[in-house]
Amino acid sequence: MGTDLAVIEPLRLPDRRRPAQMPSLPEWVVSRLESLKDNWQSDPVTGQGSMALTLPEKMIPVGTERQMIQAHARELGTLVSATPQTSADAEAETLVIVTKMLLALPGQRSTETGNEAKGEAYLAALDDVAPWAVQEAVRKWYRGEHGSKYDYRWSPVPADLRALARCEEYRVRGRIVLLERILKAVPLVEFSEEHRAEMLKRVHAVIRDAAPKKTNTAPPLTQQPVVEPEPQSEQEQVA
Repeated sequence: MGTDLAVIEPLRLPDRRRPAQMPSLPEWVVSRLESLKDNWQSDPVTGQGSMALTLPEKMIPVGTERQMIQAHARELGTLVSATPQTSADAEAETLVIVTKMLLALPGQRSTETGNEAKGEAYLAALDDVAPWAVQEAVRKWYRGEHGSKYDYRWSPVPADLRALARCEEYRVRGRIVLLERILKAVPLVEFSEEHRAEMLKRVHAVIRDAAPKKTNTAPPLTQQPVVEPEPQSEQEQVA
């Protein structure tokens, strides 16, 4: 559905200070997400069929719309691609976040040597998580917003902090997946009313021919035995 650039509402990126707080998608993107369906599609060339993610042909993004979705997905991807594994800056940023957290909320049995070892443990647990996701998880820990199962008087153990940070990161990753589904969709094959009527007629014919033939199940008629009259006596004959 081609639309002039001037009237296309842009896809807004999240605030870099709070990347996990995703802004709403514009209506033209939401309508496509709501129309996505898995359908059995027949290849017009080979005649082979398979399940495919489909959109009505008029809703397939083309031109400017497609470019906007692709660009937005790439920009979101940059938010989750910079991790301690891939970037020295991200590693340094994560180390600062963890160090501040341990100073604010030490473990129950903390020593200077123990904190240093903990820092290494946190980096090992968070080496594939974007620093902003770690920061958001720590912020919510300070606010006690991760549920009642945690004791917020102490710093979270590395495995818990990793799980909480990954939950924040999934908000961005989930948005990327949604946009990629729109880009992957193919036009829904739709048929004219005449074609549908003809196909329905053929289906009825197949069902009729496949139905078992009716047979006469009534028992065969049997000939009634002929009853011979009894011979009469002479008196009966005279009478």
